Amino acid sequence: MTSTPGTGTPPTTTPPATSTALAAPAALAALVAPAQDDAYAAYREAELLLDAGRAAEAARVAATVVAAAPGDVAALELHARALFASAQLRRAEAALRALVERRPDDGWARFALARTLERQSRGAEAGEHRRLAAALGVTG
Repeated sequence: MTSTPGTGTPPTTTPPATSTALAAPAALAALVAPAQDDAYAAYREAELLLDAGRAAEAARVAATVVAAAPGDVAALELHARALFASAQLRRAEAALRALVERRPDDGWARFALARTLERQSRGAEAGEHRRLAAALGVTG
């Protein structure tokens, strides 16, 4: 407590800043942790579905992971793999283009984009990505 000398004002107290400052991050962490756990569980489920040959289901589950963690490149790659495997080629192309944009040096993404374009009878367009994939050490 302090008083302002000569002003006749009563002493003031400063509330401790740490009590609410520390409570907010803890509360936020408690809210975020289940969402992260759910996203990881969904990621694992999509992987297992894809490994089991259930690509369309894997793509649906992986889409929820991408929506929950849009910056997660691994989730985007899993989604692209599932879309490709389930022959959802236009959607796979979009996911792979996003992946290549984020990681232009990813040989696998370039190769997968080339294959996706080839499966859509767009070989000339696929050529550039196939050459880049080969330069990055991925040939198939």
